[in-house]
Amino acid sequence: MRRVRRGHQRRVPRPLTIGLWVLYGLMASPALAAPVPQIDAPGLKPRFDAAAHDYTVPCADPVPVTVRPGPQATARIGAGEWRAGTVRRSVELEPGQAVRVEVRGAGGPAGADAEAYYLRCLPEDFPEYEFESFGEARRGLYVAAPITLAGPNPNYTFVFDGRGVPVWWMRTDPPSIDSKVLSDGTVAWTRWHGGGYGTEPGVTYEIRTLEGELVRRLGAVGPGTPTDHHELIETAAGNYILLSYRPREGVDLRPYIDAADATVLDSVIQEVTPDGELVWEWSSADHIAIAETGRWLPKLQEPYDLTHVNAVEETPDGDLLVSLRHTDAVYRIDRATGRVEWKLGGTPTPRSLRIVGDLFPGTLGAQHDVRLAAGDEVTVFDNQTETSSQPRAVRYRILDGAALLVDQVTDFSLQSSPCCGSARQHTDGSWLISWGGTNLVTEVGPDKERTFALRFAEGETSYRAVPADVVPVERYRAAMSARVPDAR
Repeated sequence: MRRVRRGHQRRVPRPLTIGLWVLYGLMASPALAAPVPQIDAPGLKPRFDAAAHDYTVPCADPVPVTVRPGPQATARIGAGEWRAGTVRRSVELEPGQAVRVEVRGAGGPAGADAEAYYLRCLPEDFPEYEFESFGEARRGLYVAAPITLAGPNPNYTFVFDGRGVPVWWMRTDPPSIDSKVLSDGTVAWTRWHGGGYGTEPGVTYEIRTLEGELVRRLGAVGPGTPTDHHELIETAAGNYILLSYRPREGVDLRPYIDAADATVLDSVIQEVTPDGELVWEWSSADHIAIAETGRWLPKLQEPYDLTHVNAVEETPDGDLLVSLRHTDAVYRIDRATGRVEWKLGGTPTPRSLRIVGDLFPGTLGAQHDVRLAAGDEVTVFDNQTETSSQPRAVRYRILDGAALLVDQVTDFSLQSSPCCGSARQHTDGSWLISWGGTNLVTEVGPDKERTFALRFAEGETSYRAVPADVVPVERYRAAMSARVPDAR
């Protein structure tokens, strides 16, 4: 909780100059002071704060709105008239529609110095959530897309601000997964049809404008190469990285398990152009030994998902960081040759890094969301699935054949993470974490204290939660208003 300091008075020493008295009088003048409005509406969330401009209201018909603009100020609701004193109006709102409330001080032309507040109507089937604020949010805008683990149901991808207010959303059926805002301000996702990896033919990633217009579809290339739902990233060359799970038959898995003629799934990484042409491909079949599946192989069923790729990151020199869940390891892949340059975690190989400063017995456990933090550092969401350790967000410095643990975050309320998840560290040291397979998303500051906690309904989880501040909040508002014009 924030600690609020009470105001205090201070005596001004005598003698005061005339100029100081004049300045004091001007600052204290109510006619020139900025108005401090109050806005009320049934179900308004969160509690009104004159410094914050986005809110939600239930889709009542109509919604009664009351504005008290403050002394020497006027206000209007929607396209209504500017008025002093208490202003009331009932407004009919459709789902997604906003009513704009404006307040301005005295003496200016209409709208010249107006503060605008947006009360947006939240659909009845919007995901249930609770938001707790413990301090000032670090990134300001975030994207999440909670799905129901029990099965694929329609869902919403939405952007929320640092007070937990959804400022943009779009409903999808089948549900969206791996939702993110790209560098050009478009939004990308694919569809989840159930299951741990993508098997549906014809599934693609969709890239859309914030207004909802389809820009392009991107899919994995080649027969028997379905598009997987775990990852899409942009490359420095203006292309895209996609994933697939490609079946391979007749594989002898002895002596690890009793399967001499098994069908396995190979993790496939592809780089494709915006037009969908394949320019590069990597397969785990050529570079990852069966022995690296380690503890997971006896737990798998046919077709055997030996490696389970779930995240890729491009480095500045064009190499790739790759997370393979079923080897409990992260790899750096040489783009030119496809060879493994180093391996972090999992069963030992000649390319394994020496771990320094990490007290967790297995280092990594079914991890997700590997990202480049700096030139020689990487971050990972470490699920620690089916281990004796807690899930965590970690940061390692890779140097001279070693991986030095330099930062980690755990959460006292969580003991396990079965799947999914993300961990993104800001330059100020704060973390945004979706605690994989649970209903919790948190942001923690450099001091490891929560700035906020977002909880969905039990049984729902957001595969990732990632920053969305590449686009200013005004752009999200405008996109929502373009789809459902503001109430007049």
